[in-house]
Amino acid sequence: MRRGFYFAIATLLGLDASACAADRVWLVGNGFHSGIAIRTEDLPDGQKLSGDPRAEFLLFGWGDAAFYRRQINPWTTLAALCWPTPSIVHVVPVRGSVTARFPRSDVIELSLPRAKHRALCRALDEAFSRDARGRRVFVERGYFPESRFYAGRESFYFPKMCNLWTAQKLQRAGVPVFAPTAIFASGLARQAARSGTRLQSRRRPLDAF
Repeated sequence: MRRGFYFAIATLLGLDASACAADRVWLVGNGFHSGIAIRTEDLPDGQKLSGDPRAEFLLFGWGDAAFYRRQINPWTTLAALCWPTPSIVHVVPVRGSVTARFPRSDVIELSLPRAKHRALCRALDEAFSRDARGRRVFVERGYFPESRFYAGRESFYFPKMCNLWTAQKLQRAGVPVFAPTAIFASGLARQAARSGTRLQSRRRPLDAF
């Protein structure tokens, strides 16, 4: 009803109604790690990104290529913290609601102007490394049978870790988050909640994504 009202007002004023439209995205945080969920249809070839062609949403997580895939040892930990390392993007398909899929996480719903929403979707699409033919580079299956790891385009380094990466993507969409206090997932969630709606608060044990 409210969205229709804004469209009607825009029409009466002679404005482009699409400029008043808003699209939703979701910030998901488990207290340690953060990701962004969007509708599958909002990303080019979104249906092909996961092992679930019927997924309604896709959650994007980002991190160090070795550490994120649980190749954890003193060397990978030191490398991830001390100098730039390759990154990886984890794509998790979601059927139903984002809150139902991640019941033990902070979930913040953000309503973005259409242009800002498109900018965020472009930023997520650009996070993937591409081969010579422009295809995203698949690495291996993710944490779940239907999730996928893809090579990332950006380098991972301290302090540009998963939560700061997520914060930068939200900043590109016009969400006012202050990066230095978004290094931790809880801090990023608190900031994002000021611009959106907190649908759910984190509970233990934590969701993996």
